[in-house]
Amino acid sequence: MLRFIGPGGRLIVYNRARGACASLSTVSEAADDGRYIIRSPRIEQNRELTSELTRTRLKIVQGLKDQRNANDPKFIHAALAAWFGADQSPTEVELIAACERLTSEGVRLGITLLREIVKQFKGNIESLAAALKKSTQSMSEANKAVNTLIIALVDCGRRDEAFLVAENCAYVTGFARQKLDRQDPDYDQESRGLEKSIINHLEIGNMEAASMDLRKMDRLRQGPSDNVLADLSWAYLHRGRKLDAMQLFKRIKTTRMPLLISLMSKFSAERNLPACKELFSFSKNNPRAVDILVEVLLYSGETNEARRLLDSLSNGKIPPSGRSFGRVIVKLCKANDLEGAYGVFLNMRSLQLHDPNAYVSLSGLLRRRHRIEDAFKLSDELMRIYPSSTFSYNCLLDNLLASNNPIQHRRALRVFEEMERREIPLTDSVYAAVIKAHGKLHNKTECYRFMEEASKAIGIPVPIASFNSFLFALGEMGAPEGSTFSVAPLK
Repeated sequence: MLRFIGPGGRLIVYNRARGACASLSTVSEAADDGRYIIRSPRIEQNRELTSELTRTRLKIVQGLKDQRNANDPKFIHAALAAWFGADQSPTEVELIAACERLTSEGVRLGITLLREIVKQFKGNIESLAAALKKSTQSMSEANKAVNTLIIALVDCGRRDEAFLVAENCAYVTGFARQKLDRQDPDYDQESRGLEKSIINHLEIGNMEAASMDLRKMDRLRQGPSDNVLADLSWAYLHRGRKLDAMQLFKRIKTTRMPLLISLMSKFSAERNLPACKELFSFSKNNPRAVDILVEVLLYSGETNEARRLLDSLSNGKIPPSGRSFGRVIVKLCKANDLEGAYGVFLNMRSLQLHDPNAYVSLSGLLRRRHRIEDAFKLSDELMRIYPSSTFSYNCLLDNLLASNNPIQHRRALRVFEEMERREIPLTDSVYAAVIKAHGKLHNKTECYRFMEEASKAIGIPVPIASFNSFLFALGEMGAPEGSTFSVAPLK
């Protein structure tokens, strides 16, 4: 049994076993054995009443932190009666102040508590919604509280006020939207018919008729559902009407990530940076969306902005992908910015992300700066991460051939033999590295042999990378006949 001393000294008793509450005469104290001393409120001092009410409200706050009490409508009813007085109707200001007090004390305004508050609230519902937003710590918590208020209003039969709150809510959950839709008979009849009509028009490709039905749905209070907006947006996108598709996408309450990525990809192909930025604001930092935006930023010459974007997202719950970091590193390496590229690389590695293009580009820039040892460290690290990939071996071969040491050139040939033994795919660049190694070792016969092998293995008469290395090798050996070399036609 719980006892609360309400305003005016009135005793509120809640019996958990019976699930009932009762209001007794005014009292000054309650004994532990359940006996109450009845006194007139005139005898009580105002200061004592204030102190008693403060203790009562503190007791209520502690009780509401218990999940069993928070989900018990009868307990909450007794608690609110003790908070405001059993025979008194709380004012709008008092109810809003109570909500702010409860949330500040760590009490979650769940659906059961809000239902009881809504039953007693007679003021402007928008002021209550504003108070709930103000009492929360973040935007997500504010949206959650307002959606709970919408559901509570619907449950209490105050549908018009629920729609009013929903119209001013930044994000209405699917469950709250369903509650609103089920309570509107007009929506069930007219809107469902329009939805079916739109789907039928989309199946036969009649976009004009579908758009006309959408405008009819806009005149309904709830408007079109997210599914209708998404279907129309996809239809516009497939027909190349990207701007129309984006306008419909922005009206969707619950973000459709595949649709968002497809829209960003289409605008990325056109290098439309403003559209990609606007769509990215709906992405919740999805790694694929980050990658698309970084690509467009780099193409537009906004390398520093791309770096700032990655830095800002690195400490988030969902970090960018290694591919996004790799794009920036490759761009900085092409600009010969070793310090900037290495800084982004360290940031990527600290997040335990990897991108092979980043390793290859940074290793190449280190070779050009004559920092062969550092380049070897990167190629060894890449080999540990991707031990059976062609690009890992390519990076190692390039580092070996950058040296003027014949020992490293012979090692490059052993690496090629290892690739053949492990059945690693041999590409044009691999054959080019082997031909270059034989050229540095002055093995003219082997250069000719591997040039022939490259043309047969790759399937084209003159593989570009292999042929360029072949000419380089002949030049190293002082053999000008390479300029007249011709490959036998493939059989």
